[in-house]
This record gives sequence, structure tokens and C-alpha cells, in this order.
Amino acid sequence: MDPNLVYELIMDYNDNPQRYNDEEAETIATLANAMGTDFRRESKALSKGLFDLVDTAAFGMVPNRLRPVSRGESVFGESGMERFAGTLGTLGGLPLGIGGVYKGARGIMGSRTARNMGGKVADAGRVADDMLFRGRTRNLLDAVRNSTNFSGIGNVGINI
Repeated sequence: MDPNLVYELIMDYNDNPQRYNDEEAETIATLANAMGTDFRRESKALSKGLFDLVDTAAFGMVPNRLRPVSRGESVFGESGMERFAGTLGTLGGLPLGIGGVYKGARGIMGSRTARNMGGKVADAGRVADDMLFRGRTRNLLDAVRNSTNFSGIGNVGINI
């Protein structure tokens, strides 16, 4: 293959990259790397940063095949700006994910069912405290029978 033609092809790509599809761009990137010639890569820093933000906030549930790939990335790797944007996206996604879990847990605990169940659990805890720490000698089973109403739990198969 004539090096002048390869050089001309690389320069044509650098002048007008829209003319080539992704597969052709990867081939040209490989040729440019082999010749040590400049290959102007497109930068997808913003989209990579946003992807990493969403992926981290979703605890890695977004498939990696959806992550944007720059032309020439398989040959030259990510650019410094893309790595920086990905790091910022990851760091920004951490508090979003943790905050989402916290808000979800607060929402669940704020529901009427959780409050009702929480009250029954707290009542049972108070009864146990009364028995164990205040010197009462009642039978624990009798204390639970007398102070806990299991009607709100549903049919759980508990016969007391």
C-alpha cells in the first residue's frame, strides 16, 4: 500500500470525518496509528459523563453496551477529557444513588402500613423491656398475647 495514499486518506478524514462511517473511521485510525500520523478523534465527553452519572446513580444497572464510544477509541483509547468527564459523572452519580435509596427508604417507612407494623414492633419491644429490665416476672408469651393485636398483619398463620 502506498504510504502517500494512506496519508492522503488520513488527511481527508481529518478534514471531513462525517464522510466516513464508524467502521471506516476505525480502519483509518488503525492506519494513522501504524504510520504515527495525527488522527483527529471526536470527543464524546459530555455524553460519556452523563452516561456514567446515570449508571452510577442506578448502581450499575445500565448496560455498558449503551455507553458512547468515540471513533478511534479502540485504537487510541479514551481522551483525557472523556476520562475526566466520566470521573465527574461517577462522582456525581454516587450521591444521587445514595440519596435515592435514602428517600425511597424514608418513603417506605412513612407509609401507613409501615407505621402500623412499626408501632406493633415497638409495643412488643416495650413489653420485653418491662419483663426483662423492670423485674416483671410475667411469661413473655402472655405479655405478647395481651398487648399485641395481630389483626392488621393479615393471615400469617400465627395462633397465640
